[in-house]
Amino acid sequence: SLLSIEQVLATLGGLFIASEEVTPQEFSAYVARIIAKRDGVSGFSWNRVVTAAERDSFEQEMREKGYESFRIREVVKGGSIDAPRRDKHVVITYIEPWEEGKLIHGVDASADPQRNEAILRAENSGQFAVTGPLQLFQDSSFTPAVIAFYPVYSLAQLAAGHRNASLVGYATAIVRNNELINATLRPFTSADYHLVITDVTDPADPIIFFTQQQVVTPAHAQGLVLLDDIVFG
Repeated sequence: SLLSIEQVLATLGGLFIASEEVTPQEFSAYVARIIAKRDGVSGFSWNRVVTAAERDSFEQEMREKGYESFRIREVVKGGSIDAPRRDKHVVITYIEPWEEGKLIHGVDASADPQRNEAILRAENSGQFAVTGPLQLFQDSSFTPAVIAFYPVYSLAQLAAGHRNASLVGYATAIVRNNELINATLRPFTSADYHLVITDVTDPADPIIFFTQQQVVTPAHAQGLVLLDDIVFG
């Protein structure tokens, strides 16, 4: 569930609060050993907040850690480009599993409006925030997914009352909707129902992001079918 994912991200965020510097190897080992496999979660990442003043030194720091061609990038149609300079970037700094996520390493997640809306909600509220259904950067076709952002703060700055200045990054989970919902519904598997979940954040553009058990009802039984709309969120 999203609640369990929030708890996992709080644990992951604790790694960056407890350590002055987390290496790529430590991040990989932490995800592999401490965070058990979660159904529906395709990956975890650390998205560091990088200011304009920090950008050059951050990129150099990442190259010295072994990412030789590292630069902050932005996804555009057909590939990626060097991200234009902004006051602040939210950079995919570490990601696991690496083989599946390396294509988006270095991407500024805040450059995408859908992702940035959730990032800003997390920043402004100080709480876990989730995007609406979107296409992952690493996917060539639309397979509905959401991204969960958990804001992480410097305790020293937070104690001084400077919450926004203390924001150091986001512990992030990549969640494929079908996998998460299938895992949630597994105890209730049945051939007797047809479930459709639609995102209606924008009523003018509803998005069907999950279907299960397409049941073909015989004509003589049509009158026995119960249809119901359940609104949540």
